[in-house]
Amino acid sequence: SSMSSSQAESLFLSSVNAGAQGSADERGFEAAKAALSSPLVNGANSGFLRPNAALSIIVVSDEDDASSINTNDFVNFLYGLKSSQDMIRFSGFVGTQTALDISCDRFEGVKYMDAAYQTGGFIVDICTDNYNIAMQEIALSAAGLVVSFPLSEEPATQSSITVMVDGQEIPNDLFEGWTYDIRNNMIVFHGSSIPSSGSNVVVSYEVPAVCGN
Repeated sequence: SSMSSSQAESLFLSSVNAGAQGSADERGFEAAKAALSSPLVNGANSGFLRPNAALSIIVVSDEDDASSINTNDFVNFLYGLKSSQDMIRFSGFVGTQTALDISCDRFEGVKYMDAAYQTGGFIVDICTDNYNIAMQEIALSAAGLVVSFPLSEEPATQSSITVMVDGQEIPNDLFEGWTYDIRNNMIVFHGSSIPSSGSNVVVSYEVPAVCGN
């Protein structure tokens, strides 16, 4: 029988509860690289990296990556594993810049967010109170759907942004609409509003006025 969403959420939360007995430095990049490199890729992880399958890496961390490897080198390593960059997705549950809830202790995952942006992956704040929706978004991103759309210019105001998908206006909503990622200047879709493959997405917005000399 298929697993219910509540069962899937419980299984996910128990699987990522790794405890706090290890090193205080969280090195997600190095861990992922080691898992996909010799000797592990040919030993304990043999059969995991399949030539014709897409590779999706999902990190769960309440701190930024402390690996010695930088983001560009890590992403290039991932790209080198596949024949096409479109076969790579890096996503994660990490601390985000937009997280305002101080009751949940986490640090901003700058390197993780950068890796997700470069690979077209998806980032969810680790303190989300709705893991069902968050896991749906991560899963759709891992499957190759585009959930983030970079803008060519920066909007003058967020209120001036209008988002249309196949002729229908999409609301500015964190769970079932779109939000604006000011760090990367892009529109991020959520929940059922994530466009299906082949959809026509139109984003309209006002740009800042340019004064002449």
